[in-house]
Amino acid sequence: MKKLTIFVLAIVSICLFLYLFFQINDGGGKNNDIKTCLNITINVCGSDGVKGSVVNNCSSKITIAEIQTVGYDSTGVVIDQDPEYVENIKPGEHGYFESLFFEDFNNYIKYCTAEITRGY
Repeated sequence: MKKLTIFVLAIVSICLFLYLFFQINDGGGKNNDIKTCLNITINVCGSDGVKGSVVNNCSSKITIAEIQTVGYDSTGVVIDQDPEYVENIKPGEHGYFESLFFEDFNNYIKYCTAEITRGY
């Protein structure tokens, strides 16, 4: 019985150690992959470009992140795209971006997307 108790305590200790290890190394359960912990909101989309904001839900400051904005016509054809950047966003804070579309002279752009492509 004593050996079984020691074995169970050892297993529980190992499980607790692994749980704490993974909690510490992934930011306390928060995903620190920059593409998933930055949230993008598009506030304005049109033939002039895109205006939006980024919220940093990462556990550390984002020095710079590239946002690829794309404008589409009503059938899904890409009309124009523009990379923009946000810089020095602390956890919980917002960054703002504005991209300009130069190829939509006929006001074809009907919807837009914005995606984090890289950053650190």
